[in-house]
Amino acid sequence: MITKLAVRWLTWRLRKDKGFWISYQSNIAMTIYDNYERYFPLTTDKASPTLHEWCNICATDFMELWTRELLAPTKKENKQGVPTNEPKY
Repeated sequence: MITKLAVRWLTWRLRKDKGFWISYQSNIAMTIYDNYERYFPLTTDKASPTLHEWCNICATDFMELWTRELLAPTKKENKQGVPTNEPKY
């Protein structure tokens, strides 16, 4: 339960604070870049702006998926077997 609340708080904070968003996006982009360098070491242009842009796009896409507002609720059943509408988390 504490983890679920922490993730909700973090998601809310990322939606509200641009600096917080940028710090997470930067760290995710660098993780992608580091793993790219580790698993594809034969690339010749190590400081390619294209690679940096690609890492930033990947990180931004991840962040947008994480913090997007949910569009449609899912159908779940409660203990009595009656369908309920609850948001996807």
